[in-house]
Amino acid sequence: MLTKKQADSLVGLVAVLAATAFLLIGFLTNAWHVAWLVFLLIPVTAILSGLLSGDKDIGGLITGMVAILATIAYMIMGFVFNLWHPGWLVFMIIPITAIIAGMFTDDKKPDNKPDEQDPGQD
Repeated sequence: MLTKKQADSLVGLVAVLAATAFLLIGFLTNAWHVAWLVFLLIPVTAILSGLLSGDKDIGGLITGMVAILATIAYMIMGFVFNLWHPGWLVFMIIPITAIIAGMFTDDKKPDNKPDEQDPGQD
């Protein structure tokens, strides 16, 4: 199991490595059109590290999975049906999912406990 700090550090490291790989692939092979796929490693790593750290952020997990599925759907719509232009609209499902998941999950933590009083009050 990973700690939350280790999981966050891993995701940050993968983000830096993905950006580096993107630039290297692009400059060395001029394959910019496929090099961007390395950025898909970031949400995959975030989901897996969240699971390994025991993170209870169900809303984030659902949103991450929807982001990956939206990308796959976009690729299928583009490559198979040549629907690149209207296909990008599939990405609108990501913020919609995040909003709906946030409404139905209790991931929000209150800033102050209800029984705590402000130190300046009696």
